[in-house]
Amino acid sequence: MSLPRTKLVKKEEVAEQTMAFMFEKPAGFTYKAGQFADYTLIDPQDTDEEKYPRILAFECPV
Repeated sequence: MSLPRTKLVKKEEVAEQTMAFMFEKPAGFTYKAGQFADYTLIDPQDTDEEKYPRILAFECPV
């Protein structure tokens, strides 16, 4: 199974130590708000002791 790749469009700190990330939606990719996936960043500029991957929840943009 081929996994879609996407590009980070925007990131925003929404609370202390909590970030919101906006990604491009790959063609044909569908989801429902509340679903989640493991994401691995390729060559991130910053990291911490938790490393990769990170579990991110999907939400609909407002």
